[in-house]
Amino acid sequence: MKLSDSRDIRGKRHELAFIVVLFLTSILRSDKLLNLSVIHRAMLDDFEKLAHILGIKVAKCISYSQLKRLLQLIDYEQFNTMNELYFSFIIKKDAEKWFSVDGKELCGTIDGVSGAKRGLSIVNLTRHQSRQSIIIGHYDGSKASEKPVVRDYFEETDIRGQKFTFDALHTSKENLATIANKNGVYLAQLKANQKEMLEECELVNKHFIANFKNTDYQKGHGRVETRVYKGYNFVAAEFDERWKETKNVSLIVVSRERFTSKIKKSTQENSYWLSNQSLDNKSFNEISEAIRNHWSIETHHHIRDVQMGEDQIKISHKNEALVVASFITLTCNLLEKQEGNKSSLREKLSKNWKLIPAIFK
Repeated sequence: MKLSDSRDIRGKRHELAFIVVLFLTSILRSDKLLNLSVIHRAMLDDFEKLAHILGIKVAKCISYSQLKRLLQLIDYEQFNTMNELYFSFIIKKDAEKWFSVDGKELCGTIDGVSGAKRGLSIVNLTRHQSRQSIIIGHYDGSKASEKPVVRDYFEETDIRGQKFTFDALHTSKENLATIANKNGVYLAQLKANQKEMLEECELVNKHFIANFKNTDYQKGHGRVETRVYKGYNFVAAEFDERWKETKNVSLIVVSRERFTSKIKKSTQENSYWLSNQSLDNKSFNEISEAIRNHWSIETHHHIRDVQMGEDQIKISHKNEALVVASFITLTCNLLEKQEGNKSSLREKLSKNWKLIPAIFK
């Protein structure tokens, strides 16, 4: 298969589709930390078997240099659209579900030789319940930031009735007002980047009796964690005038105490969350669960970075990096659909071809 230019590529759609599936299958079947060389070696090992299963005649596997050129030509936005469709990730159909917005730097794109400290970053939208993700945008960390990418997404998307959780980075009056004015629901963490608002919320927690309260416990890894959730209803007028457009009407305070049995030591911290959803018993329980799920979404990055080794994949070409990130997102989505430990599942896939068809169902 010769990839001399884009016309050659368009004329060989079956072979291209095969290469895309082979590339994805090789990521799934690799139980090693990834880089392009590891993926390509897996492709060389797997292509005859996959071609036989799919009934496609391919003389030989694509070369490493051709693979890199192909990745540079794929439209990553169209690929992510197919990802959305495959997982039915259509926001308008999910009015009762929560989503988390979170950015991730692709550390392998940082040009250390030139002294760069930041690289290309992607922004993920992750569904709390299923852990399925899509990439909603990207930015060059050396020139731009995550905040306008997220705000542009909300300005361009119909989010009526949708519910979103954010880290403190996005707790700005512009971002929250955009969501509130489009009839969306936000649950945004508050930290020192909004110092005055945080101080006012700390006073509320100190001097007022919470309208709602519940407690949960979690044990594991030699630790016992106790989380106390307190909810306060208020009106935006009680705070600075500039926050009025955000329509925030509730404060949720989470007090986390961690006891480490090995060293017999306890630590305690409070986190503060603002929302434009008023609290009753049902919504308070729902928001408490949304906060727990928001923290657990971090496991998505753990799978990408620790189990797959995404951060060590050195790529200098922008589109190539975005395409590889898109493939890894799709891989994580496929794995999240399966039961059991994701790391051990990749090991099982690497040893047993018969498990592959079920992954794509």
